[in-house]
Amino acid sequence: MATLGVACTSSYAYLVVADEGAVVEGKPERLAFRDGLSDAERLVEFGKDVARALRDAGASQVVILRAVSNHTDTHTGWTDRLAMETLLRLECAKAAVPCRYLSHQAVKGALGLRGRGGLAKLGAGRVAPSGRYWGDGRGLAALAAATVGAGA
Repeated sequence: MATLGVACTSSYAYLVVADEGAVVEGKPERLAFRDGLSDAERLVEFGKDVARALRDAGASQVVILRAVSNHTDTHTGWTDRLAMETLLRLECAKAAVPCRYLSHQAVKGALGLRGRGGLAKLGAGRVAPSGRYWGDGRGLAALAAATVGAGA
């Protein structure tokens, strides 16, 4: 069962399709709001990009990795991230693709990752890197997608 894993930042939604714990090559590897558009146009175009990515991925479900709360992000950063996540969920609903959030703790637990450190550190090597932006967010998206095969 192919799963689209998503990890958003204030600038990008990083995407990885995984099937049985292995990354499936594909594009796009990340999505972003387009520059030079009005706020409303940015939302509409991002929604179209998400719909296209869902179709191309052919995933039967989507998992979005929840944000880790920190106090360094700005209001704009949180607003953009939440807007991306909301549009992802909306497009999933339109396409009748199940979508859910997973916390970092849930991913660690499902994958049996123990010890001190963040998800990226503990999960290093759990899923073979593929494509660009692995350290920027795609690695985290892959770990979230890999939990589906692990029973989360």
